[in-house]
Amino acid sequence: MKSDAPIKSDSQALLVGKEQSEMVVRQFFTSTSVENVTSKIRHPYIIKPLMDRWYASHTLIPLTQLEFDESRMKEFCNSRYYLQFVLLPD
Repeated sequence: MKSDAPIKSDSQALLVGKEQSEMVVRQFFTSTSVENVTSKIRHPYIIKPLMDRWYASHTLIPLTQLEFDESRMKEFCNSRYYLQFVLLPD
C-alpha cells in the first residue's frame, strides 16, 4: 500500500500505515469475487485477466483467519510503502 500523507513521526506513520494496510489485506483475502479484489491489486489491467482465467476453473475461497506476523514501512522515491507479512492457514 502506498501513502503520500505527511509523516509526523516514524512511529506514528508506521502505526497508521500498519492499520490501513492491514485493513486492505483483510479486504483482499475476504473478497468473494474477482471484481472485489481488483481495487486491491497493483496493475489490475494486467492481473485481472489472469485472475479471471484462473477463477473460471477454480473457486475463490475467502480467508477470514489471517495472522499478521510482521509489518514494515519502506521509503522509495519519496513515497512510503507498507509491507504486511501474513501467515495463511494451510
